[in-house]
Amino acid sequence: MRPFTRLFGFPFRSRAQVALDVDDELAFHLDMRAAELVGGGLSDDAARAEVARRFGDVEVTRSYCASIDRAGETRRRRGATAVDPIAALRAE
Repeated sequence: MRPFTRLFGFPFRSRAQVALDVDDELAFHLDMRAAELVGGGLSDDAARAEVARRFGDVEVTRSYCASIDRAGETRRRRGATAVDPIAALRAE
């Protein structure tokens, strides 16, 4: 959860924030794998092309991960609402 979200009391991530988090996570892993390949002797362009080839369809993975993450956010919201109805109002 981002510090800004904690500071202003919004305990849940929006759909847009979930998408950004998934993008950040995917980029991190792809960049790390590319760095490993560059360390193994490939050029940066060749390493990125190899990572893309090995990883497969990034959009399908992005969509899948985002749907799982959104479902988790929904479960957390429902659980918090049952305990603290005011939390639901802050999330909107």
